[in-house]
Amino acid sequence: MLFYNKHFYVLEGEMTLFLKSTLLIDENISKIVNDAVSEYNKFYNITLPEDTLVIHILDKTTFKKFCVAKPDFVVGFVMQGKVYICEHESIKDRYDEIEYKKLLRHEIAHAFLNCYTNLNQFIPKWLHEGLAVYLSGQIANRDKSINMIKLFDKNQDTYLYYNGAGIFIKYIIETYKKNKFIDFLDLISNIKSENEVNKCFIKIYNKTLKAMLKDILKCNECTSYKKKFSLNYFKKEIYKNIKSYSIKLKKFFECDISCEKIFIKGYVEDIDPKNNYAKINTNLYMFNPRKSYYKLDSYYKYVSKYLTRFFILKYFSNNNIPNWLIEGLVCYLNDELKGMNYNEKILHLLDDEATPILKKFGGGFLISHLIKKYSKEKFLMFLISLKNIKSDSVVNTKFKRVYNKNIKDILNEMLL
Repeated sequence: MLFYNKHFYVLEGEMTLFLKSTLLIDENISKIVNDAVSEYNKFYNITLPEDTLVIHILDKTTFKKFCVAKPDFVVGFVMQGKVYICEHESIKDRYDEIEYKKLLRHEIAHAFLNCYTNLNQFIPKWLHEGLAVYLSGQIANRDKSINMIKLFDKNQDTYLYYNGAGIFIKYIIETYKKNKFIDFLDLISNIKSENEVNKCFIKIYNKTLKAMLKDILKCNECTSYKKKFSLNYFKKEIYKNIKSYSIKLKKFFECDISCEKIFIKGYVEDIDPKNNYAKINTNLYMFNPRKSYYKLDSYYKYVSKYLTRFFILKYFSNNNIPNWLIEGLVCYLNDELKGMNYNEKILHLLDDEATPILKKFGGGFLISHLIKKYSKEKFLMFLISLKNIKSDSVVNTKFKRVYNKNIKDILNEMLL
């Protein structure tokens, strides 16, 4: 057992079921759970019975063994009143600290609804996901362009439940007050069929679910919710991100390279800086609801990495720049070093056998060290010196002219 208080306990694993997780629960995780329990008790006006909430925080490999029937994007779920969730270390490429907090709160919200409705199996999925999205604070990240009109139809895509239902729950709670919503939950706690949900809703709100949905779609602030997915809408949103991120890159490199005109379609199969062309996969992430469930912020991060690489290749305009420098710049400029550390393996950064991961993060740490210790101006001088090189074999020579040391000397210096 890693943490315990009167409301919940967090387990590393159970001897008969789980492999041991590598995660050590820190005070931050404990506070997130404590705060969620306190807030949800207040929301439902209950006191969660002692030892009701059990949370299993597992490494990704162990987690996948217990959710084999669920889609690959799933990183948390509730089963038989227990919460199962991936440790942050395993999924930090998709969830920063703030989003991981919301993820944990999301799963705890599911557990609370299960407890409040006595594990009633007829509570509809849209209600489960909508309330979890609302209570966890994830609704700000949801795609408001989603076409909600089919929210209550059977066998809808999970994407619609995550996005549309959150908007629906927010509206009825904030427009008709929370107490009325709690009355609705009390009424459906004893239903014997999902078909009874609409009847219970009519008793509390004096209108059907679909009538309420039409009210939402008529709201001025909700007009964007009626937009259907389209590549044009996608392009418009991503172009905004590209423009702002281009400014950041121009400022760093102190140049005026244009990135705003790159094409966004198809897959990331090709990057041609000379002709302002890059293919970025629109079938990934949130804008294709049947293929992905990531939020828009995640897509921005995805695009910004390819935009950075595109910018770098155009900046140098030759194919002789070493991979560790390109990937290291992408890593450094996209803040991927946060929470990471390096060790003596970084000494092998220049080896032919260096792994892509070592080139990416090792290159990123080297660049970070050079900028912090020797200034960005000096680093830019080094980059400019590489623009016309005919072979990557001269990179170290160029480096030594700027820093009066070779690259391996700097790597050794970083370990002191």
